[in-house]
Formats: sequence, structure tokens, C-alpha cells
Amino acid sequence: MRALCAVALSVLAAGCAAAQRPGPPTGAWLLIVPPMTEDGYADLSKPWSTWRRVGGYSNKIDCTTSMANQQFTVHGWYGPIWNAQTPNEEEAVQILNGRCIASDDPRLKSG
Repeated sequence: MRALCAVALSVLAAGCAAAQRPGPPTGAWLLIVPPMTEDGYADLSKPWSTWRRVGGYSNKIDCTTSMANQQFTVHGWYGPIWNAQTPNEEEAVQILNGRCIASDDPRLKSG
């Protein structure tokens, strides 16, 4: 059952990004997820340039709708989760802490 959860979450997390085109997610709006700390928490203090892009969308509504759907699914599988104990839970914690941002947001630039 755990393997099924992992597969479902992986497919869900990759979802719309994979359906658009090969390569990194692109679009006017990006769904990004934070890196993880050593102890399994989302590291919200890291700059957005270090966050992983998991989806590209043409507008903010599509991005926030996709993010909300993914977060709803994660809550269904894991309930309230803030700390990851396994790699599958890491993806769940990341999705729950995801953000939709404009692709031209200057905070995405490293430096």
C-alpha cells in the first residue's frame, strides 16, 4: 500500500509539468517547492532560486488550482504532516509548502 501511495504522489507531483513539454517547467506562473532540511522539514528560509520547479502554468489561477488539488491529495494520503520520515513523505511536505510565483519574479534569480 505504501508503494501505491508513493507512485500516486509522484505522478501527482509531476502531473501538469510533465504534460506540457520536455525539459524544466515553463510558463507565466511556476509552482515551486522548497528544499528539505536534514531533519525532514521544508526549508522555507532558502531563497526561491534554490526551490525546485514542479509545474509551469499560463496563469495564476491554473497554478493555484493545481497546487490546491495536489495539497488536497497529500492531506488525503498523509493527513497533517510537517516533518518527513521517508522520501515519500518528503514529497508530501514539499507539496504542502509549495508556492505559485510569477516566472519573472526577481526572487527566482540566484545571487
